[in-house]
Amino acid sequence: MKHNYEIINLIVEGKNAGYSSRAIADVLGIGKSTVNDIYNRYKDNKAGPKIAILDVETSAVLSWHFDRWNINISDN
Repeated sequence: MKHNYEIINLIVEGKNAGYSSRAIADVLGIGKSTVNDIYNRYKDNKAGPKIAILDVETSAVLSWHFDRWNINISDN
């Protein structure tokens, strides 16, 4: 990480206080996009784990057919 924790804390405190990214960047002498990148990385880390819940329902599908090629079997 190329920015120290003091800079990161100043960016987070500034954004939480309602200052714009441009104002924070001018005070710290860094670019506005750098401020946004650091804040978004902080925000993503504090959001907690991202949990995906999938409900995959499967069942056996039986098919009896006699041709070998060009067979289209529908779900019905």
